[in-house]
Amino acid sequence: MLCLLLPMTSCDGLLDETNAERDRLIYAELTGEDEISETPIDNAYFMPMGKTSDALHELAGTLEVGTGGHVHVDHGFLSFKARFFTHDGYLVPVERDIIDGESDTWDVILSPGRVWSEASDEGWSRASFPFTLTGHVWNESHNGLATFLYNDEGVSRLVLQIVQESADWHQFDGWAELPLDYAPQSPRDFDRLRAEFDTERRDRIPVKQWGDLKDSPIGDPEAAFDGTAVNVTVSGLVIDGTFFGQPCRTRYGDYPYCAEMRHGVYSVTKTTGAGLSLFWLAQTYGDDVYDAFIADYLDVQAEHDGWDEVTFLDALNMATGVGDQAADRTVTAYVFEAADEGPTLEKFANAPDAESKLNIAFGVGNYPWGPGEVGRYDTIHTFVLAAAMDAYLKQREGPDANLWDAVTENVLKPIGIRYAPMMHTRESDGSRGIPIMGYGHFPTIGELAKISLLIGRRGAHGGRQLLDRDALDQLFEDPNSISYTIPWDNAAGRYRYGRSFWLMPFEADGGCFHMLPEMIGYGGNVIQILPRDLVAVRLADGADDSGGNPNGESMAEMAQQIRSICD
Repeated sequence: MLCLLLPMTSCDGLLDETNAERDRLIYAELTGEDEISETPIDNAYFMPMGKTSDALHELAGTLEVGTGGHVHVDHGFLSFKARFFTHDGYLVPVERDIIDGESDTWDVILSPGRVWSEASDEGWSRASFPFTLTGHVWNESHNGLATFLYNDEGVSRLVLQIVQESADWHQFDGWAELPLDYAPQSPRDFDRLRAEFDTERRDRIPVKQWGDLKDSPIGDPEAAFDGTAVNVTVSGLVIDGTFFGQPCRTRYGDYPYCAEMRHGVYSVTKTTGAGLSLFWLAQTYGDDVYDAFIADYLDVQAEHDGWDEVTFLDALNMATGVGDQAADRTVTAYVFEAADEGPTLEKFANAPDAESKLNIAFGVGNYPWGPGEVGRYDTIHTFVLAAAMDAYLKQREGPDANLWDAVTENVLKPIGIRYAPMMHTRESDGSRGIPIMGYGHFPTIGELAKISLLIGRRGAHGGRQLLDRDALDQLFEDPNSISYTIPWDNAAGRYRYGRSFWLMPFEADGGCFHMLPEMIGYGGNVIQILPRDLVAVRLADGADDSGGNPNGESMAEMAQQIRSICD
């Protein structure tokens, strides 16, 4: 097992690969007869070990994680309850959206795990499942593992650990033993959900290891693909609908549920959230939506008229003409709004509800130029767009409509993505809130691959046009006409930004030139859409000054060795 060290961690607790018998998380520890270690251990202990068989019992009902126990998690842990059922060797949570963790700090996302039995567990069955802690403020994800024993009478206590994150400023190891209660239901109550889970499994992107590419012309893919990027969690290529990638790395061994790991992807959400939403609205209601005015759908409380003629498309491009931090018009290139790195964004992120966030957005000044003229990267403006699109949809479909729920139902489910956790505003009346969309998406590798393939196929899937084709045709065929220059350069030229995509100049081996669409997020998250159904993915947790974060050239270089990206 590989131990990836951070300054605050050690390799204590890592598994000796020569020992296949279970010596940690044994029956006596999980049932409370023995004390449990107060430090993390190798992730492999949360999976089958020693002599194993199928689970001896079914589980169907509600599991409730209580407070108390022994908690060694930064800022404490959380309590929650959720329904689970077992099926075909899996432990499946019913609720897969962000679950309120009844905590001032954390919520949680649950994902499918496994059930089995071990000879040393005295007739009990054993379960484990992956989960993701999510913060209330930022798009940070802290991935962990949990395990417990169960039989027809009840459950043991729950043991969990957290040893990976996408939050370079908030790295910690967490370890807890918590009380667990079980309220059973009839297994027949979950028959429909079992059938849906079977469909979900069939729809998943197949995942294979880099080693399966060893006979390809690319040599050692792991050595070159990531370039200068640091703190990479997982990376790989989607080739013919299969993801070939490295393992998901953690400080205590590889994550055993790599395909289930959910990643806080930060500004990648500007495309997977806001971009997808606007392209779907255009496909569904007509392309006039691009020219809809923000001010016609939101009560703009600004001390200037800068928002009056800002369109939905201007906001997607983040070229609103609104702002007060980078007012030098001689800077014609697309630059980062200073507010994106300063106290304004911090105030925005900490504001819980939509009204508070919009008040902050409308409280900034106005540039002397108009919308659509100069690019200024501003995460807050993507939220303004999300709120306006949500209002647009409610005007069309009624007050109960929710933008992200509609996109999930009409775009993501048809391509095989049933669950799409997205941060929303936290409303005091308990209502659904507004998807933030400047950040906030927690996708898996496979879900990112599916979204990227849909975009690369111009929004078409299974004979249906799910997204506006004209907008995506322009992105791929005439990108300069719909984008703004960025002060980033590589050997092939200057980057551009448009319609929520970064566009990387790339001179391919076959002599052709591409502006390759990329989705880029904080920490070194890069998803690159290449010609001929190729997608390159790198998810990382590096600080902005760590080097190599936006560098996608190494990804494209390797992809073209698999398949030419020239016609």
